[in-house]
Amino acid sequence: MTALIVIGAILLLFVLIGLIPLGARAEYSSDGLILEAVAGPVSIRLIPKTESIPKKKKPKKQKVKKEREKKKKRRTRQESGMEGKKGGMPGKILQVLPTVFQTLGRFLRSLTIKELTVRDTIGGEDPSRTAVQYGAMSGGLQLMEPFLSRMRIKKRDIRFSCDFTREKDDVYVKATAVIMIWQLIYIVLKLDFRAIFRLLK
Repeated sequence: MTALIVIGAILLLFVLIGLIPLGARAEYSSDGLILEAVAGPVSIRLIPKTESIPKKKKPKKQKVKKEREKKKKRRTRQESGMEGKKGGMPGKILQVLPTVFQTLGRFLRSLTIKELTVRDTIGGEDPSRTAVQYGAMSGGLQLMEPFLSRMRIKKRDIRFSCDFTREKDDVYVKATAVIMIWQLIYIVLKLDFRAIFRLLK
């Protein structure tokens, strides 16, 4: 009985871990770009970083030595014919492309966009230029509509407007995308490992 309880608790733990959402949250405005990584209720700021540690400048002598070592390695590779073997790499990449597209398709279908907000206020003193830009943006949105309709977007707000009193455009973009851990595991298990191993050989 105790063993069944332990097994059930372990299975429940795996299920709960699989239901944890992983994703990213991005926001762009006139103040700059904000990028955060999301894992469940926890979010980590990636851009801009809160604390920037100044990098130590390397002495010029070390840089010169490293450049000389790199040149020597290139020469030895050319002499040993290692670079000549890279000619078959494009063919191997073409063999892996179907796997890449399938994996990308599964990832996009599994991805959930909780919020997608795009607001572009087109400004400018020239009315004709502003009107042309507005028409181009609206046309681009219509072209992307079939692609956007296939994605899981819970909250979507995409709007364009014109403001002739502004000298510059005012763009605001906010997006939050998540994917469950179990979905990532499923995508990995569906990979064609044979094709990947052939590429690495």
